[in-house]
Order: sequence, then structure tokens, then C-alpha cells
Amino acid sequence: PDRLNARNLRRRAAGPGIETAPRIEAAFQELAELGWVRAAPEREGATPGRQRTDWVVNPAVQDHAE
Repeated sequence: PDRLNARNLRRRAAGPGIETAPRIEAAFQELAELGWVRAAPEREGATPGRQRTDWVVNPAVQDHAE
């Protein structure tokens, strides 16, 4: 995928290791430091509230996966 959502990953986690929000956030931070993803928070509509914790995958990483 070209975009990942931390909350969706946490909900779908099948095994130990990434079941908590802080662990997933730490993993994404490490991937960001390596240049694999970048934060892309967004919120639908003009209402106040928490932004989605989306991350965009570097296209270069996707090219190597094929």
C-alpha cells in the first residue's frame, strides 16, 4: 500500500509486538528515520479533533518490493 494507518494496523495486529499504540508509533518513527515512510496526518472535514495517524510509504521502497 502507498498509505498506512497506525490505528488500522493496531486493530489488525495478529501477533505480539505491535499491539499497543506507543509500539506502533515507535516503529513508524524508526521507519521514518530510515526514509521508508513519512508522516501524513490528516482529518476529514473542517471539524476539530484528533488527526488520523497516516504514514505515506516512500515510492522507492515500493519499487524494490516488486
